[in-house]
Amino acid sequence: MISRKTGLMCIFVIVSICYSILFAKEVKVSGFVKTFSNNQPIDSAMVVIFETDLSMSSAPSSFDTTFSQTNGAFNMVITVSDTCKMLVYAAYKPGFLAKSATRMFLLQPVPNDLKLGEIKLKTIDDAKDTLQVKGKTVDSLTSEAIADALLVITSGLIGDITIDSVRSGTNGEFDTKIPFIPSSGLFNSMIYLASKDEYEPKQGMQDIPQNRVVDLGTVKMYKIGNPIKNPYQILYNAKPNQVKIYAINGKLLYTGSIDRATIKSAKFVTNQQVIVRYFKDNKLIGTLKNVLIH
Repeated sequence: MISRKTGLMCIFVIVSICYSILFAKEVKVSGFVKTFSNNQPIDSAMVVIFETDLSMSSAPSSFDTTFSQTNGAFNMVITVSDTCKMLVYAAYKPGFLAKSATRMFLLQPVPNDLKLGEIKLKTIDDAKDTLQVKGKTVDSLTSEAIADALLVITSGLIGDITIDSVRSGTNGEFDTKIPFIPSSGLFNSMIYLASKDEYEPKQGMQDIPQNRVVDLGTVKMYKIGNPIKNPYQILYNAKPNQVKIYAINGKLLYTGSIDRATIKSAKFVTNQQVIVRYFKDNKLIGTLKNVLIH
């Protein structure tokens, strides 16, 4: 059974598919979390709510979280924009399937007192089907396997969804099955968040195919560290013939000489962190990570 911390991480995965916005209005939100089978209150269930647009396509700037009381009730005050058209809310507790739903405000503004009613959670045993999730975590630059990376996964976006986690093996591979209740087809996607110390978290979303086997393929993760603000002296001392500059996701941005003016004139340079690999006679002689080119 996964922990509350892991559950919160997965709720963050859910909110990470929505977009940031300027907030201007306070709204009181209330409701109850109960069991689906016998309508009993659920204590200490985590409830999260956030604003998004209808596409649900990018990350929010904030979200609000609270926990249900012994009688299942929850109350929170959130901030939304004056133009808010859609709110997404979810409830979760270990041992239960999470429940996620939306509330639309297309023809009227969000009320000052928003009552969500009863959010009923099914138990994991209510999921008669399974969803298989597999893939491999690797270093985005070296392509070496990353062992013991934690992947927090959900079985969908809206409706009864599973929150679970798996760790990659020594070869970076992971393969797990989680309880699954097929959705109506709306937002029928699985979301994941890969994390490990010294690496930037990697999140993504993938449609759930009819065979219920989600192959994430190669999940590339970038190893972080203290940024190198002036790599030129290091490069000049190494006397390479050529450098290759990569984005943190492994995409090649530049191949050429180490001439500072030439590199700075490249269109990709916007003070972003990059990775520099340098070569001598076509042989790799060094790598600089977390480089800031000025």
